[in-house]
Amino acid sequence: MPISVGLLREVGLFPYLDETDLTWKDRFARNGFRHDLGTETGVTFHRAQSHAFRYLARGRSVVLSAPTSFGKSFLIDATIATTKPKMVVVVVPTLSLLDEQRRRLSRRFGSQYRIIYRNDQSLSDHRNILILTQERLRERDDIESIDFFVVDEFYKLNAKKPDSRNKCLNIVFSKYSKIAKQMFLLGPNVESEADFSRIHAKRIDSDSVTVASVIHKIIDGRPKTDRLIELLRSRFDEKTIIFCRSPESCRVVARALANSGVTFSSEYGEQLGSWLGKEFHPDWIVSLSLKKGIGMHHGSMPRSVGQQVLSAFDTKDVNVLICTSSLIEGVNTKAKNVIIFDKKISTSKFDYFSYKNISGRAGRFGAYMVGNVFLLEEPPAADEYAVEIPSLSDASNLSDDLVIGLSDFATEERFEARRAALVDRYKLPLEVLSRLATYSLDQISAVADAVRSLVKNADPSIMWRGADADYEQVRDVLNTAWAEFATKSSFRSGDQAAFYAFRLLYCRGSVRRFLDGLLRDVPQDRYQIVIDTALKSMREVDFHVPEVLRSVELIVNYYADQYKVASADYSSAAIKIENQFLPPLVKALDEIGIPVPLGLKIKDLVSGFENIDDALRYLRATSTGSLMDFGLTEFEAQMITLAAS
Repeated sequence: MPISVGLLREVGLFPYLDETDLTWKDRFARNGFRHDLGTETGVTFHRAQSHAFRYLARGRSVVLSAPTSFGKSFLIDATIATTKPKMVVVVVPTLSLLDEQRRRLSRRFGSQYRIIYRNDQSLSDHRNILILTQERLRERDDIESIDFFVVDEFYKLNAKKPDSRNKCLNIVFSKYSKIAKQMFLLGPNVESEADFSRIHAKRIDSDSVTVASVIHKIIDGRPKTDRLIELLRSRFDEKTIIFCRSPESCRVVARALANSGVTFSSEYGEQLGSWLGKEFHPDWIVSLSLKKGIGMHHGSMPRSVGQQVLSAFDTKDVNVLICTSSLIEGVNTKAKNVIIFDKKISTSKFDYFSYKNISGRAGRFGAYMVGNVFLLEEPPAADEYAVEIPSLSDASNLSDDLVIGLSDFATEERFEARRAALVDRYKLPLEVLSRLATYSLDQISAVADAVRSLVKNADPSIMWRGADADYEQVRDVLNTAWAEFATKSSFRSGDQAAFYAFRLLYCRGSVRRFLDGLLRDVPQDRYQIVIDTALKSMREVDFHVPEVLRSVELIVNYYADQYKVASADYSSAAIKIENQFLPPLVKALDEIGIPVPLGLKIKDLVSGFENIDDALRYLRATSTGSLMDFGLTEFEAQMITLAAS
């Protein structure tokens, strides 16, 4: 028996065993970890996977803490295939992870379930799989029961690092854990002080790894870029991720590689770079780098472009990807090597938990059994990452903000009294406070103070209705709340947010026109900074402006009712801005990886469809030749096929 077979069997990595190399005893052992999931041949789990699956298959709730490449997401698929739940809800922390889950679950279950990932999609009367961020899930009011409730990256519930997204996740977890028949919380290795028995969940902590990570320290007196260039030259034909702290650091690395003449042959990368140069800007470093076979992925890029680059890295001939922490949180990549160029995330040193997550991108179960991690800085000291989940911890320690937000959890009389006292203190009803509970009570109070007298006097600057609001109206509403309700935005004021929003109205989807206008009279050495800032602003307009408009409207209309004046209605304006003044279907296509300039080219092709599902089905069934007949280039047709698959 080959030694490798014996070792794989001993550690339980049965999926790696090749049937043709096995003795009957090994084949018998391997078959003990095979499960019929409705596929022709079934699937084989590794030992630790099989242990978790046995609980899930019996309908037990499970909290799984395990390393990257464990195959946690596959357990979601296996549970759905086995237990066949009617209503599945999967909560993900980011839109990048949402897209990855959507693609996988659509391929596996699209013919059996309605796959829902946007809030303009309605529930089916038959079977549904909802894949939503916590913000999107909180906006829905049509979920009455859940058969299988999944929280991906559950460490994001950690109350020790509270922010608006953390509060939102805790609110939806508190609400929907009460009606879920089965729950699956999955994430990386963490310590937790939560009492999971309160949700009747089996806790499984596993250190089982399916890939081996070899750590290489390359730390000497030479500049980091010199060490990086040497590394890449020796591994030019291997899939390699370079982790940087920020978009600016990504640009530094990309320039260093370009100046040193380090390039990689990539036909697909050259085509994608040329297309982005034409439709976005020819001097954009993402475009220039792709032409040299180097991809880039960070939070200042349009999501659809990031998805195209990531797909090119995973499935095409782009072998090098420079990225930031945008890829840390659960997004799977097929990389043999990870080079950690920086030891910070933005301006903060990353902790051991983040370091392990980044390192875990090296290797891939089923693709690279051994991954390499190259360190150009000393790693952080080992420590534990402890998670505290408010609704599963000592309820007496809940902050005032969470007492308001977790109203479905804190039902005891003492919390009712606390909430009543808070309502009296802040002079706002519980339904308003709880709806705005992702903000702090002091932030809500400050905005209420700012708008109260304006409403009492029926000030037209905020008492307006309709979709055709002008710049001044939107600006004035945003300015009443921007400092309190948009603390995570890079926009300094409501004026700046409104400026970028209405620049998008003027450009009507032409990103090139949007960027050209902002680059006018800008020195060329500042182009990259302005381009990154402008593209990031498009993402922020999508989220922050509509969110602030809707939040202010809630407070305004409470006072409008109190003072008996006509109510305001910003909802139509919020929807238009959320869609960047484009047809909603174009923005929906952008979310699944078809950039806006390309979506506009096919808007007439899909305009007859009522929703994104029908449009995607049509695009999947349309050949490259047929798309070219509609006026697209062959490469544009390939981009659509890649995104729609």
